[in-house]
Amino acid sequence: VYVWHTRTEKPVLTDENKLIKKGKKSNVDIEV
Repeated sequence: VYVWHTRTEKPVLTDENKLIKKGKKSNVDIEV
């Protein structure tokens, strides 16, 4: 995901992994 480029790497990656496990994409929120 290219979203983590806009924010800090580790926090976003952790969030991203949590959302992915739940079947959601955090990049959708950040993109908008």
